[in-house]
Amino acid sequence: MPWPNIRRSVAAQMAILVSSAIFTAASLGFLGLGLPPPAADWGGMVQSGFEYLPLNPMLSLAPGAAVALTVLGFYLFGQTID
Repeated sequence: MPWPNIRRSVAAQMAILVSSAIFTAASLGFLGLGLPPPAADWGGMVQSGFEYLPLNPMLSLAPGAAVALTVLGFYLFGQTID
């Protein structure tokens, strides 16, 4: 049965693809090409807080940290699959 032999490769590829999709969606949202403004989007949140960066940096840093931690979580998940 070949499935046990490819489990690590599939897990690593899944982690890379999901991380890339999250980062791409956040990047497009930051550029204004994501979801419409009433919808919550990490990239849109970073972009909306970008103009207030000197006054309150947490408006942009919190969603940016959420994106980074989510991508890191998927990366670590892909590394720990046996």
